[in-house]
Amino acid sequence: MTTLIVLLAMLQQEETIGRASKAPYQEAVRNCARAVELTKDAPAEAVDILTRIIESPKIKKVECRLRIEIRPGTYSRKYDFFPHRFRGLAHLRQAEKATNRERKSGFLRQAEKDFEESVRRGMNASQTELDQTREKRKAAEKGEPAPTVTDPEPAFRNGWQALLVKLAYPEALRYINQQGAFLSPAKKARYIADTESECREAVNKRTTIFLLNLERTGRMTRPLQISRETFERDFALLPDPIRIVTTPEHEWCESVRQFLADQRAGKERIDALLEEALQGISLGSKGRWFLALESICYRIVEREVQALAAQAGNALSPERNRLQQTARARAGQWNKFGARSQDKLPGVAPRRDFAALLGEFPKDYDGFGAVEEALRKSMSSEDPDRALSAVENILLRIRDGEERLSRESRAEILRYRITVRGLRRFFVGRTVEETVREVSPLGAELKKLEGSFTQDRFGPKIARLFEQLR
Repeated sequence: MTTLIVLLAMLQQEETIGRASKAPYQEAVRNCARAVELTKDAPAEAVDILTRIIESPKIKKVECRLRIEIRPGTYSRKYDFFPHRFRGLAHLRQAEKATNRERKSGFLRQAEKDFEESVRRGMNASQTELDQTREKRKAAEKGEPAPTVTDPEPAFRNGWQALLVKLAYPEALRYINQQGAFLSPAKKARYIADTESECREAVNKRTTIFLLNLERTGRMTRPLQISRETFERDFALLPDPIRIVTTPEHEWCESVRQFLADQRAGKERIDALLEEALQGISLGSKGRWFLALESICYRIVEREVQALAAQAGNALSPERNRLQQTARARAGQWNKFGARSQDKLPGVAPRRDFAALLGEFPKDYDGFGAVEEALRKSMSSEDPDRALSAVENILLRIRDGEERLSRESRAEILRYRITVRGLRRFFVGRTVEETVREVSPLGAELKKLEGSFTQDRFGPKIARLFEQLR
């Protein structure tokens, strides 16, 4: 008897089972694999299992390679689902073990019927077993020894499949051409097609994992700061040396991976990444490819604008304006990208607003004229100390307000606070030296901001106070 092939890769049509029907088929493929394992030592049990599969009203597709949809767009590996063929092989094993000629003939007849049904359903590879079983059955009925038939295909198939297990797809193609001379042209073409199909499945598995990791990375605040090891692991694709086919998803993932690697290395690639995100819309899956990369791109741009705003915090006006213009240009670029994505994917593409981020840039305070006027009025007030205290409180409220103030404005607030504090102390008879000691912390802050220590608008004592704080 032909040795049972547990790891069959039959040359047969492929079928896809949708999610709505997956439960009975998942159980059936598990039981089918179990029956194949039992065939050698417990063929009767294998026959029972396979009979239940064949007779199940929920199982409509047999003698094919199955893949099962696990969740939308995600499929299982392909299963060899040939219950008639496998049951025929189990009957052959029963015939081998039978010592009674009548029982042996009966098992062979049952095997013959199963192989006939397998062939009828399009499983042409069962024709060899059918022919051999007929010869064995005729010999058994006559009481003659079973004819010895050597079929080179099982050994060939095992060698071919071993290469597929190792993902050695180019080697598998060479193997077919070099070792498959005995195959018919149609069968040889099918082996080649199945090799390409297996490679395509491996490619799709890697790109699916790539997408899942891209989505997960896009939920991080700092997606580019993952370790090199994590990046290489999460975004690994089937490499060119072992890949014999490609897919649009694979090509997209390759480009995205390279641009992300460049961006991580400090090279500016945000333009290319935004364009790739738009290209991802054509890959379908309700925009999943686009959304995953869009989220990462947004995090990159968000961090860039935040970093520019942080740099602007202590920058003087010319540099601050340059940083703000850079941030506005990046936000404008994103707005154009957002408009294109909304056109291509309405209702799905996120609407991003950079107004709040741009609002983090420091601003010049425009109310110092009112502060100056309040300060001068307080000096001629009936209660100068009380009026100056009110001005000092105004300055503190400006300092602690919601708006982020420019370096120049913060320095000017400090200058006014030193002036107000000095005036209050001079009104109660304090000396310049005593006042210097009290306001020296404010003077130290003003030095850090590189503010001016020239103040000649409020009398000589205030001028001396600033001079001694230098």
